[in-house]
Amino acid sequence: MSPAQPTGTRESVTVATSGVAPRGRRPQPERRAAMQERLLDATVECLVEVGWAKTTLPEVVARADVGRGAQVHHYPTKATLMAAVGEHLLVRHRREFIDAFEALDREERTLEAAIDVLWGILRSPTWTAVIELGLASRTDPTVASSFRGFTERVDQIVLEVVSEYFPTLADNPIGATVVRGTVALLSGLALQTSIDGDRLGRHAEVFAQFKILCNVLSPALVGSTDSSATTTSTEQR
Repeated sequence: MSPAQPTGTRESVTVATSGVAPRGRRPQPERRAAMQERLLDATVECLVEVGWAKTTLPEVVARADVGRGAQVHHYPTKATLMAAVGEHLLVRHRREFIDAFEALDREERTLEAAIDVLWGILRSPTWTAVIELGLASRTDPTVASSFRGFTERVDQIVLEVVSEYFPTLADNPIGATVVRGTVALLSGLALQTSIDGDRLGRHAEVFAQFKILCNVLSPALVGSTDSSATTTSTEQR
């Protein structure tokens, strides 16, 4: 009679050699991505609710309800975690913008509507996490090293979206400058609003006047007040 196989040995060898996950278990790349997202979402929650100073690795682990080993495996230091959080937020906000903009009817997909959607994102709780990282990067070397180049990455993503929906604006000689100026203005307003809640309504007034200016300049910047050409390109994706 041959010796009995140790429990689980045959299955583990099969998994190791074939790369196929056991039945009922998600593939390892999916499990890795899910764990990373869990840690990143917990970090964003920390930044929004308790701020940068109190966002510690133990606090993130507790909120994510995972083991310390999982955090060390994926993000061994606070710097690596914060670098990942910055990109995580940009990817999320890009997706939110596209989902909101494409939910509009074709005739509603205007430059003014795009600015409204962007403004909504910049006033969202998750953008508060970006503000916390940005402020911390001024004095904290840990976050400064991981946050270096973040503003350029923001501009890059916004310009990519503009190129997709408003190619005429993207091709305009001053298009990139207009886009960067818009992001800078609205980011500043969002920061001020996060501080005082715009209790006097002055930030909202600045935003309203800015949209009026954009409407005046829109024909010269995008060639038309609608975005039918860009809608066509979007539908072909």
